[in-house]
Amino acid sequence: MMDIQNFYAKARSGDPVDPGPLIQHLRSYGNVIIWGASFLGKAIERQLRRHGIAVARFWDERADDICDLPDFEVSKPFTGGQVPGETLVILAIGNLIIQSGLASRIEAAGYDHLLGDVVYMATGCPVSLKSGVDGTACIRSLTCRFIYCPRISNVLNHRALGGTVPEDGPLSMQSITLVINQVCSLGCKYCSSYMNAYPREDRVNFPLEGILRDIDLFFGAVDSVGSVTVMGGEPFLHPHINTIVEALLAKENCGLIAIPTSGTCRIRDEQLRSLRDPRVIVTFSNYLESITPRQKELFHRNVERVRSAGVFCSVGVAIPQWMIPATMEDKGLSVERISEITQACTPRYLQIKNGKLHPCDYANSFHNLKVADYPADYVTLAVPETRAELRRSIRSWMGAPYYRTCGHCGAQGELSGTSKAGEQGFVDLLPPRVRAR
Repeated sequence: MMDIQNFYAKARSGDPVDPGPLIQHLRSYGNVIIWGASFLGKAIERQLRRHGIAVARFWDERADDICDLPDFEVSKPFTGGQVPGETLVILAIGNLIIQSGLASRIEAAGYDHLLGDVVYMATGCPVSLKSGVDGTACIRSLTCRFIYCPRISNVLNHRALGGTVPEDGPLSMQSITLVINQVCSLGCKYCSSYMNAYPREDRVNFPLEGILRDIDLFFGAVDSVGSVTVMGGEPFLHPHINTIVEALLAKENCGLIAIPTSGTCRIRDEQLRSLRDPRVIVTFSNYLESITPRQKELFHRNVERVRSAGVFCSVGVAIPQWMIPATMEDKGLSVERISEITQACTPRYLQIKNGKLHPCDYANSFHNLKVADYPADYVTLAVPETRAELRRSIRSWMGAPYYRTCGHCGAQGELSGTSKAGEQGFVDLLPPRVRAR
């Protein structure tokens, strides 16, 4: 019997992985199914075929629309007649929030499963402690979700530290998000950043000098960051996005950079000047089913403009549904329950926004919408006087038993509803007393 948790830890570490135990484990099942027929699922199938493992079928919610897998049957999840006890499902879904929910569904149906991104790390990933991080392989293959890749983070951290461990221990993150504005070209009904809730006077681009100061302070305090997402709002509405990316690329302890965009504002040539670096990717979110014909036309022009400028980009598949974000009322939970929620919410989706480091998108929105102010829930980057003090502050904050904001979010229970991805409109998720201000 393969020790799955040890296998996961080894694959994520960046060390070479002997695929033998994995292959033997897969052969103990009558059927192997891959859930997810996109780039990651196809890459896993190729690696397994190289080791003599035949995939029985692919599962995918988009089965009716997929026609580029002529050698494989693609069906809706939990169809095809495979017996649960004899079948292993490899979950090739990179989105970590969706991944955890699907894993629970697989377990409830009686199937065993493995995480597809870790299977790929063990069998096909070109990143290792020996080779380092290859931006071209990680970004331009589109195989995996590099933004939250622990293998990239561990390899980058190993190289940044030069094999030595700081006296106070390493301080590294898989990923952070740098939020550069509170203005967007869309009005998504269920925006996870609550953009629709900001009053007009707060829909702004943050000053360039403040953003550059935050980059210097944060990267000066930590050892390494595997990936940075430059986000808004809509990041291409910020006139200095190229300068911001240049500042990130100049940090040796910064890994790969992703810039997500809806593609519904005009992208200018001068904004693309610094984005040709192989460590950078522009990711176009596919909301084409929810936007206007004029916005669709602009979307396609922007994709062509970015590609013509020599900047690597991807166009996401059409995701049918979004999770409905939590309301912001205080749920009245006990400290014990809030602590449970905080500790269960991993990995942390750390966000730097306007001088502060927040644990997640919800917490940053909660603070910036002025629902309440919980100073222990964030780090003000400019307050500590020295690098060592900021480093201690970040470490202590990351180890906090709970964040009070989690008592408003309520965690997974309230995130059970779904909506059409990118649906335009407005739903007020703020407490009544905040709306009345």
